[in-house]
Amino acid sequence: MTLKIVDGMENKKLCLIMVTEDERDKCFLTQKLTRYMGWLAIRCKVFKDRDIQGIEIKFDDLVTNVCEWFKEEHTTVAILDLENIKLSDGPKYDSIFRRDHIDTLFVEYIGDEANQDTLSTPLESITSNKELTDPLSYVVLRKESKDILVNKVENYLQTRIIFYVLNINMENKSIWLSRHGESVFNLEEKIGGDSSLSPRGQKYAQLLPDLITKEIGESPLIVWTSTLRRTQETAKYLPYKKLAWKALDELDAGVCDGMTYKEIEEEYPEDFKARDDDKYQYRYRGGESYADVVNRIEPVIMELERQENVLIITHQAVLRCIYAYFMNVPQGESPWMTIPLHTLIKLTPTTDGVKVTRIKTDIPAVSTYKEKGSSDITSNPSNLSSKYANILEEVSTIQKI
Repeated sequence: MTLKIVDGMENKKLCLIMVTEDERDKCFLTQKLTRYMGWLAIRCKVFKDRDIQGIEIKFDDLVTNVCEWFKEEHTTVAILDLENIKLSDGPKYDSIFRRDHIDTLFVEYIGDEANQDTLSTPLESITSNKELTDPLSYVVLRKESKDILVNKVENYLQTRIIFYVLNINMENKSIWLSRHGESVFNLEEKIGGDSSLSPRGQKYAQLLPDLITKEIGESPLIVWTSTLRRTQETAKYLPYKKLAWKALDELDAGVCDGMTYKEIEEEYPEDFKARDDDKYQYRYRGGESYADVVNRIEPVIMELERQENVLIITHQAVLRCIYAYFMNVPQGESPWMTIPLHTLIKLTPTTDGVKVTRIKTDIPAVSTYKEKGSSDITSNPSNLSSKYANILEEVSTIQKI
């Protein structure tokens, strides 16, 4: 059984135009928004008024390229990354794209050092422009999100984009990701369930405080777990504030919960094959798909962007979705990534990308990885079908967005 996502936004066409004083801010926001849209299965493409060699692209050609993009199936968002663009240029772009039923939204991102009066300037210049027969949709915001000016933001997609930008916090933060310690069900090759940790899983839980202390020192940290026993037990010895999220629970395997992959292949052979064919969209009978997990952890991602240092202790499928968000892994490939047990992953977002540090402990643990087309657990996944399978083994010091 597969899940067909019906999104009310798929018929919307939105041209998002970024206005910033700092080119690095524009590059950063464009990358973040492109990655966020892709993670939510919203097709998005960036258009620049300069080619790779820096040669200017004619304005008419740029407009043609954008309009052609929107003729493709299920395209929703185009981001214009233009040089020397101002909010006062809005009427020109708005009137041009509106002819093709494309909404425009200007996002002006102002540096912290900007004058307080800057926020009131756009409203005066735009509303007095005689070219406008209808108010322009735009948002003006300060880097620290303390001052916001919103004008004619009407639809859900525009609101969603603005809310995302408002929640971005880049101030000296790191995010640590870890699966729970090895569980009893892991040893039995069973999926799902709510089992306790194995003796080796308990050792990992006892070692985790020292690992985190070495990484973070005296800096503040909050620990997020799922509501399931194995993550709670893994976080037991950590001397930090803890918050349990139901949204971080493992992917619900429905009627297959507590079964091994071999048992699933024997009892539900059609479902076993369907899941291998489209693991991201396949939904277990009475359970969830990876697409469902992405939808339910979106509030977690939004809160994660707002927070400072966070350690997330959760499950394999959920960590695949979170890691795919930060590292821009295609949705269809994300369910095939290996996320080993007893390994701590540190992500440090920067304006240039995400720095990845992988800290592997010397506490042994079983593999839980199943390769496509097989019901066997792969203990040494070195030559797997997905090029993203061993992405954690292959990360460089800085993994670009």
